[in-house]
Order: sequence, then structure tokens, then C-alpha cells
Amino acid sequence: MAVHFKICGITNIEDAELALELGASAIGVNLIPSSPRAVDIETARRIAAHVGKNALSVLVVANLGFEQMKDILRATGAGCLQLHGDESTEVVARLLPHAYKAVRVGSTADVARAREYLGEQFLVDAKTPG
Repeated sequence: MAVHFKICGITNIEDAELALELGASAIGVNLIPSSPRAVDIETARRIAAHVGKNALSVLVVANLGFEQMKDILRATGAGCLQLHGDESTEVVARLLPHAYKAVRVGSTADVARAREYLGEQFLVDAKTPG
């Protein structure tokens, strides 16, 4: 059985290289402005280029419009979007296979909501205050 894991919050090429050396199959780059680990588009582009085909480069975004998300994928060359906002199932479906939804789970209702999202994968996150 193969293990797939993503190291997220990468902010520079040196950390991306270390994550690759440690066997990460995906590298997460945060573009959410309120995050302390957020980077700009150019930095995300450089990290995605460095990662290349050695791992999946994943951009963490929230509450962006469909066209803006497509533009960010094109501008950075990243392989995938991880959606952490209030994105609808329809938006996620339109972005497939280059996106997956992160769903905060704290109840059975949250699990039922997670099942509504299409795609080969989604991320289950803890539902905590803040």
C-alpha cells in the first residue's frame, strides 16, 4: 500500500526541497491572505516550478471566484487547488480534476455535507473554534 501525504504551509524553495527529500507526495502552498504562511503568486509559481513532477503542488485558497481560481492555476503552474472556503459543490465539480474541497468535520451533519462533494479526494479537517 502506498502512502500519500502532503506537507502544507511551504513558503520557500528550501522548505519545498526538504519536504521532497522527506518523501512528500504533495506540497501545499497557502494563498489565503489571512494566513501567517501565505505567499504571493510569484512565490507560489517558483515553488510549483521547483516541485515540478516530483510531487503534486497544491494551492490552498478560499472563497475565490471560479475564473480567479483558474487564472491562479495557470499563472503558477500548480497541479491542484485545495478549497477551504464556502465553495459550492458546483464550483468544485467545474474545477475537477484539479481541485478538492477541505471540509471541517465535527458532527454527523458535517460528514453528510462532505459526501456531497465530487472528486477522487477531499480533505477532512478538524472543526475547531477560530
